[in-house]
Amino acid sequence: MIWPVLAALGEPHRLCGPEYTCYRFTMPLRSLQNCTSLRASPSYAKRVADKLRSNTQLTCLHLLGGHSITVSTAGAQALAGALTNNSALRELDLNLYSGSPIGAEGGRALGKALEVNTALRTLGLHGQGIENDGAVALGTALMRNKALTTLDLSANKISARGAQALAKSLRASALTSFDLKVNPIGLEGVRALAKALGSSTALRSLRLSSDMIGGAEGAQLLSHALKSNAALTSLSFTCYYGCNTMTLGDDGVAALSDSLKVNSALQELDITGNMVSDEGARVLGEALKVNQGLTTLRITGSLLAPGSHVEASLIEALKRGGFGAISHRHDGPMVHLLAGRTRRSDVFSHFHLPISDDDSQWSSLYDSSSPPPPPPPPP
Repeated sequence: MIWPVLAALGEPHRLCGPEYTCYRFTMPLRSLQNCTSLRASPSYAKRVADKLRSNTQLTCLHLLGGHSITVSTAGAQALAGALTNNSALRELDLNLYSGSPIGAEGGRALGKALEVNTALRTLGLHGQGIENDGAVALGTALMRNKALTTLDLSANKISARGAQALAKSLRASALTSFDLKVNPIGLEGVRALAKALGSSTALRSLRLSSDMIGGAEGAQLLSHALKSNAALTSLSFTCYYGCNTMTLGDDGVAALSDSLKVNSALQELDITGNMVSDEGARVLGEALKVNQGLTTLRITGSLLAPGSHVEASLIEALKRGGFGAISHRHDGPMVHLLAGRTRRSDVFSHFHLPISDDDSQWSSLYDSSSPPPPPPPPP
């Protein structure tokens, strides 16, 4: 996707290159409302930050990073300074997929800003490399900040120490959505999160990577916490890296299934990329016969090959568990499954996926919510 560059400071701005189309816009920041996307270098981010100090209309800002154009540490520090005075901005997205990250120093600066800012509701820092020091600073801020509700810290090189600081803040913060996937938090980190979940009443959505929480053992710790948690409605254990060695496996799926028998709050479960065998499918299906709270399930398994016995077993288990809408998409040697207790369109909306089979290559395997086909004409 090509993002236009807005000259939000009232000056023409131009970006050209082999990967971009050139755009020219002039639009004063003071006149902007709702959400604005910019590609910003450190110096450009500083100028945006200067305007933010007095801007009272802009509520959403995405500073997109990539290649040689990134906010970097200096830009993050400038934006953090602006956040201490700005009372209008509700969403700040600094997600980075390539280029120079803001690092621990940038994370610390934003943490300091959040200690006094009471306006920001959403902060996205995917891929910004804030590491443990930045995570600790944000955790300290969240102990005081009661405004931030959505935090994305995925792919930030956070290990156990950072996860422990963040977990401690979950008991006191207002966070309802927390993304910590692709961070090697290990068993000690997930142990702290599990302890926090046992007493958390605010958090509704948690995203983790199963291969970075100790696989099945980490899932067992969190599953135990789910038995007493009545707030969490969406849980993701995705596995995209190292998935041949540290997935949930049947033991992890069994632990989750055990918690589903007593937890009635969880509505969405995503275990994409985890290995599932006949036994895992059977145990999950048995749990879903008891559990009536889960409405949407997304699953992909390294052992779940198209047309395999495991695929058939899982589909049958989901049917027995009361899932009336099941769709799939083949991706090389694997099959991706989406399942829901409601209409197929509702299943896709939960995961923000397109419904069109032509565009998305998703096909309906089973949909008991659809009207039956008309009877054949008489001979």
